Amino acid sequence: MEIEETKKRYGVGIDTGGTFTDAVLVDLDSRDVIKTVKRPTTHYNVGCGVLEALDGVLSGIERDAVAKIAFSTTLATNAVAEGRGAKVGLLVIGPVKSLDLPVVSVRYLGGGHDNLGNQIKPLEIERVVEAVEELKGHVDAYAVAASMSFVNPSHELVAAKAIELLDPKPVFCSHLVSGRSGIGERAATAVLHARLMPVLMDFVGRLKGLSSEKQIVADMAIIRGDATAVDLEQAASRAAQTVASGPAATAWFGAQSVDEEKALIVDVGGTTTDITLVVRGRPVISTGGCLIDRLPTHIDAVQTHTVGIGGDSLVMIDRSGRLKIGPRRVQPLAMSNGIAGPESWMGVENRSRYFLCPPADAEEESRDPVVDHLRKGGAAFGELASLAAMSELSLDRRIEELVFQKKAVEIGFTPTDAFNALGRLDIGDPTKSTAGAGALAKLRNQSAEAFCEDVVHLAQKKISDAIVAFLFVIQTGRETASFPFSEEKLSLFSVSFKLDVPIVGLGAAADRLLPEVANRLGTRIVFPPHYDVGNALGAIMIASSKG
Repeated sequence: MEIEETKKRYGVGIDTGGTFTDAVLVDLDSRDVIKTVKRPTTHYNVGCGVLEALDGVLSGIERDAVAKIAFSTTLATNAVAEGRGAKVGLLVIGPVKSLDLPVVSVRYLGGGHDNLGNQIKPLEIERVVEAVEELKGHVDAYAVAASMSFVNPSHELVAAKAIELLDPKPVFCSHLVSGRSGIGERAATAVLHARLMPVLMDFVGRLKGLSSEKQIVADMAIIRGDATAVDLEQAASRAAQTVASGPAATAWFGAQSVDEEKALIVDVGGTTTDITLVVRGRPVISTGGCLIDRLPTHIDAVQTHTVGIGGDSLVMIDRSGRLKIGPRRVQPLAMSNGIAGPESWMGVENRSRYFLCPPADAEEESRDPVVDHLRKGGAAFGELASLAAMSELSLDRRIEELVFQKKAVEIGFTPTDAFNALGRLDIGDPTKSTAGAGALAKLRNQSAEAFCEDVVHLAQKKISDAIVAFLFVIQTGRETASFPFSEEKLSLFSVSFKLDVPIVGLGAAADRLLPEVANRLGTRIVFPPHYDVGNALGAIMIASSKG
């Protein structure tokens, strides 16, 4: 009697990072990693990079064998950092102090309840009508927060119904997104959900389109900041919960990679380095709510600290000759086709930046002189200021807008280029990295090799300091402020730190930057198998976990 062979069941994890979109194919039954791919992230159209990564990892695989696809995403995090998202009107009901939140306007109304659910004062429904009539046409969504609404939500529900009748826009009530006391935190949580919903809805729409185009019927999920997975619709309706999605996936993967009770997970990406702590095989979750863009919320997420240092951080020299790295992310010289030789344009501060138009924008009409000049083949910052007849300050602001709108690609020297020029990496066109290193080294009267070593050492020091700052707060509950960190030598004393936990290194640049970081901090470094795609692997591990 023949035994029927069990059909393989596959899962795919996808992570869209600042430089690469990673995808991993996993056998869901054996947990074996079958295949991994990296594709350049297409910032002007994220879906293109996702599609290329998905095609690469599923090459030769029957699509109906894919049972689950999980995404870790930085969309919400980046949108908060960049000030993007919906324009929100906030209605606050009850005796509340003034709130400072990222909204178009806050309107304070009479009403609310006490801690037993008893009405303090009737809801001023006429004020609700007035507020909506004034905000209509100026906002994309509304948030409503009433005192003690998690005990008695009636005033929020009445206000929401009135808003929907007057202006059919999305309404987020605070009692639906938080069941905790603290109206400021509940209001902030509702506002962030409202702001980020269109960002996640656009992403979800693209994912559904890809699924249909590629005839994939797999369950699709997005990882939340508390290291749990939700389906696409839930992710869009509670968008702010995907803040810290990437660190959550990274921490989950890293936690499975060491046997120690505690370990520090350090993920070095293209744009940032994320630091998380895991205890007994699980990431530590901030169950009291996390800070998002300095706003206290009721959103649970992994305890994480992010520093703006990565493989693609911009390296600059200021006018006094000091070296600076990050937090701005740029495209490395080595990865940039169509640019002039760096030795012809690279200089101090803003003069170390070059700009091109992305392919998708090349044919669109424009009346913007900056865009028009870029479409003629790109230009360095100094040349562009002269051609567009703009001050450096005005040009810098305009360029920031164009980069944000995905209408310009910013290029510069990065730690990736430093490793390229030192011969420790072979990516793209190393001759451009070497030329850039030579041009910047000349400004500091150094050899190109010495300059590149300084870049690497500064990046490592910034990561070391960030690790110490993160653990110092966890250990003591106090901010470090201007406290001197690792190997900082002063005239009267010196300070150094030794970690009592190992570091698990993840990310494409981890093996080049973290060994020396671990050495500085007196601990050992672990690079688990597939550490360079750990975020994508963590995503599918969470989504397929049995709990």
